[in-house]
Amino acid sequence: MHYYQFNISVWSLHTSHLTLEEECVYRRLLDYYYDTEKPIPEETKQVIRRLRLVNYEHVVEQILGEFFHLEQDGWHNNRADIEISDYQAKAEKARLNGKKGGRPKQNKGIETESVILANPEETTLKANYKLLTNNYELIEKNTTGKPAVTLSVWLEKIKVLGESPIQETDSIFDYASDAGIPIDYLRATWVEFKTEFSEKSDKKKDWRAHFRNFVRKNYYALWWIDSGEYKLTSRGQQAMAAMNNKDKREQ
Repeated sequence: MHYYQFNISVWSLHTSHLTLEEECVYRRLLDYYYDTEKPIPEETKQVIRRLRLVNYEHVVEQILGEFFHLEQDGWHNNRADIEISDYQAKAEKARLNGKKGGRPKQNKGIETESVILANPEETTLKANYKLLTNNYELIEKNTTGKPAVTLSVWLEKIKVLGESPIQETDSIFDYASDAGIPIDYLRATWVEFKTEFSEKSDKKKDWRAHFRNFVRKNYYALWWIDSGEYKLTSRGQQAMAAMNNKDKREQ
């Protein structure tokens, strides 16, 4: 896609907390997403170079973690996926109609034919691109069946359902086992994660996926590897002490 609708009011609403450079990085990532019609690769080195974002790697990671979610084929953005899918479906329909000799006649005579011939590009655009609703929350809800909420709201919800924040079957435990990350390091990361986002108004559809990303990327830099052995950084030791003292208070 070389064209997509840009809703200024929705953009302002959902990026008002970003710095100028963060907003710029987010917009460039979205432009790349729409242009290639593919998710952002998990290995972002080539994308960063292509988008001239060298020296902004930390901002790229932050934006991906906040506005995208990681799947097997890369970083996805729900809204972009909807629009790209809709565009591709309409483009495929137009292609099939072209094989049949064009769009079916509508028995409106010369008037319809004149509109098509007068400005074929405008007609194509109207066929391929839909106007986006101003109600972004509705789009999100219809996309996945669940709205984006703050961490505090999500924790209250799963508490009522009797669920653990990070369930025993969560894939992050398999990842930690494969990587050799000690289980206590995971717990310390969760304490830091919960403390940070409980004080923020950030909204996510899948907080478990967001946490998994923090562990995989070691965003809090709680550990490092020395000769194949995991060791805590100074920040990691602080997080571990906070976790242990919290456990003592709750006993």
